[in-house]
Amino acid sequence: MSTPEIDPELHGLLDEVVHDPRSALRRTPRRALLEWFGNPTSAHARPVDATTAERHLVAVYRESLAELLLKASWLAFHEQPVPRMAPRRPDGTAVDVERESRALWRAVDRIPGLGYERAGRPEAIAMLVSQRSARDPGQASALAELAVALVPSDFGQLRLAVALPDSESRTAILALQRVAHEARASYIRKDAHNAIAQRMVGQGWLHLARGEYSLAVMESPQSVDTRFWSFNLACWAGDMAMAREQGDAIQHLCAADDERIQQAVEVLKFWSRSSPASILRPIVSNWARWGAEFPEPCVRLMKAYS
Repeated sequence: MSTPEIDPELHGLLDEVVHDPRSALRRTPRRALLEWFGNPTSAHARPVDATTAERHLVAVYRESLAELLLKASWLAFHEQPVPRMAPRRPDGTAVDVERESRALWRAVDRIPGLGYERAGRPEAIAMLVSQRSARDPGQASALAELAVALVPSDFGQLRLAVALPDSESRTAILALQRVAHEARASYIRKDAHNAIAQRMVGQGWLHLARGEYSLAVMESPQSVDTRFWSFNLACWAGDMAMAREQGDAIQHLCAADDERIQQAVEVLKFWSRSSPASILRPIVSNWARWGAEFPEPCVRLMKAYS
């Protein structure tokens, strides 16, 4: 078997840790290692007897492993058999999911397993390797949970809450509300508000969901998918003024042939198949009265109900 390619600096670091007789990792029982590395606080507050190389190893591996786990969680989420908007970066550019997937698994294939084993997180490696072959969409929340345990972050907390199953929607809403309130980056707050709204729609709390979509628009006025969902619920509520506001924004943000409109149509079709007639009826009725007054992108969007 060929030796995996790893960064020369990491290779030298691992070699130093493995051969240094002072290394605490060589002298510490395995159970203590798991407890140490399983706690985000204690891992960064390692006693002074750790060597410089060991302290650097912890910092390097925690960050890189957490990043791999989060990306694996993100990919698992988008591989679930549910229509979704194609993912985009904070700047609005599209993300090629397949390309990201290939890049992730190439990185996993190059993992220097010795280093991670000595970092006390073999279960994280086992999960990544398993996900590499199984591509199990159901592992999205478990992967995100491991990532957050390694390196707590706003983005990690967001991914963990988003990945929770529908049966845990109320727990997810509470977690997302914390992210929306505490996250430093506006795009993370926007995504949190969007996710809260989607969970609320799933619970039938459409009036509350409208408020969350409004907050998401405030965080990111250029987010066309947020405008789609806000427009949809304005039609449901019979709020002509809000429907006009969102319709004008949609027309400004995307052309009638924008691929995001068709993606949104598929999402709305999926939602309508599981929604009661009491929710769908007002949308169809109001759109029948208003439709001629709205721009072509909105007309295309509402074809989801035809």
